[in-house]
Amino acid sequence: MRIVTIIALTFSFTIVVMASASENELKGKWKIESVKNVDSLDVSKTELVFLEDGAVAMTVGCNRMRGNPKIEGSAIEFGPVAGTLMACPPPLNSVERHFHAALDATRRYTVEASGDVLIFANQDGEALVKLIRVNS
Repeated sequence: MRIVTIIALTFSFTIVVMASASENELKGKWKIESVKNVDSLDVSKTELVFLEDGAVAMTVGCNRMRGNPKIEGSAIEFGPVAGTLMACPPPLNSVERHFHAALDATRRYTVEASGDVLIFANQDGEALVKLIRVNS
C-alpha cells in the first residue's frame, strides 16, 4: 500500500511540475510575428505579454486587449478578450479581426526548443499565430 501511495504522490507531483513548467515557458513579452491570413503586419507595433497573474495583454498595433487564457499543459484557450474600442484604420482593422479570429480558434501551443518561438495552433495543429520572444 505504501508503494502505491508513493507512486501516486510522485505522479501527482510530476503533473503539477509539468503544468507549472508549461506556464512558465510562456511568461514574458513576445512580438507577434505573423497571423494567419494577414500580409500587412507591422511587427514593431505588436506585443503579447503573459503577466504574472495569468492574464495576457496584447496589441497588433491599434487597440489594447487583455484576456485570461485557460492553460493546461500544451492546451490553451483564450475565451473572451476585452479591449479598447478605437476605430482602427486600414489595414489594422483587418489585422485585428484576423487576430481575434486566430485567438478564438487557438486550442494549443508549442514552444520551439530554443524557447524563443511560440506558435498558437488550432485543434488540427494548423499554425494561426507565430510569436518571437523579446529579451528585455
